[in-house]
Amino acid sequence: MSATARVIPAADIFTRISARDPYYALRTLAAFRDGVVEAEIPVEMKGGREVGPITAAEVVRHLGVLGACALAESNPDRTMHYYVLRSATLERSGAQSTATRLEARASGQLVSSDAGRARGTVMSRGGSPLFQVEMQFSVLTAARFHKLFESVKRDLRKTSRPPVNDRRPTGELKMMRNNPYGRPLTLTNVDASLGADLMEATFGPVPVAACNGHYPMYPVLPDGIVVAALSQLSGTLLRRRAAGSYVVRHAVVRTDNLALAGETVRFEARYVGGSAKNHRFECTARCGSKPVGTVSLTLQPVGSP
Repeated sequence: MSATARVIPAADIFTRISARDPYYALRTLAAFRDGVVEAEIPVEMKGGREVGPITAAEVVRHLGVLGACALAESNPDRTMHYYVLRSATLERSGAQSTATRLEARASGQLVSSDAGRARGTVMSRGGSPLFQVEMQFSVLTAARFHKLFESVKRDLRKTSRPPVNDRRPTGELKMMRNNPYGRPLTLTNVDASLGADLMEATFGPVPVAACNGHYPMYPVLPDGIVVAALSQLSGTLLRRRAAGSYVVRHAVVRTDNLALAGETVRFEARYVGGSAKNHRFECTARCGSKPVGTVSLTLQPVGSP
């Protein structure tokens, strides 16, 4: 963490971005120049067969939130905005790490009144870059977002919550809520009989609890969780060609629509070629006829030269 950085209290950033605990899990968020922010990030998701200190899907989750913070810092309008991730391109470096504490930095720039871009890096505590992600966002005012999604609004404040008795290292209060982001989705209707190159599965109806903290009162399945499900399915499909563990070397994520609470999401992973070193997958997520998003993945079996 930069010695000249200015710590941003949660009470400040929560007036400007939509994410909340537990989806928002950044620690010691700080800014050290306009549009550039950094934070410590926790490792919550169990990696399974994916090797590394953090999964690629969790990187997309944390850097998506940090990118939103960077855009909020660069936005002269300090009121609430919804920074909706539209696309992300992830690259994993060749650096190896077993670190349990990671840091991240993101820079953001508004390119118009309703669009922004950000670049994020996840690093070990020693400063070695592990992942880089280029991101594109839609930028919506609170009024516009609420108008677009008024039909899915749910007042969840009537649900009782445990006492607030935990504190962040910086002193801000942390709500003790159920955190669904530490484990993979439980996929059902897994169909592995479609041939060696295709696998499908479903999740849903999406429970409100699976959306905790993403867009409060507007429960939708987070992009990072969609990426995690498709990565999980691709990793299972990879076992037909390469046993053992793997790393996600490259990923391109595109979001088309939001998967709403109550909808059922169908995931599909298709092997499209590669080599002994890199295996490529094209993945889709849909709710009925509505496209949710696509993910292109390159998986590298551990031990490949």
